[in-house]
Amino acid sequence: MEQRFELIHRTSFQQFCTDFIFKSPDKIFKSLIYIGCLQMKEIKVWEHVLKWGLVQNQTLISDPDTWIDEIFKMMGNNLQNCIPLIRFFSLSSKEFLHEVSLHNKIFEPSAL
Repeated sequence: MEQRFELIHRTSFQQFCTDFIFKSPDKIFKSLIYIGCLQMKEIKVWEHVLKWGLVQNQTLISDPDTWIDEIFKMMGNNLQNCIPLIRFFSLSSKEFLHEVSLHNKIFEPSAL
């Protein structure tokens, strides 16, 4: 009976977690960035944050060279809660220059 009880509660908890992830993936994503438990370089975290921001609006094109100010503003809105969680100080100057500065308009106050 004890094993059955454990199985039922484990299955219920697993379903709860699955439902939560499905309904609120942004909360999981932001929490993982916040607690810093990701086993990846910060530049990869930045790249994944950008990808996440892009899929929040399927019509966005991934090439920032083609973006107009409105798209930068939209991305800034999508990422406003994630950007403060990125540890930019961990990036090399080369990484920052080649990966982050391309998206500098996201950081403008009018975009956030």
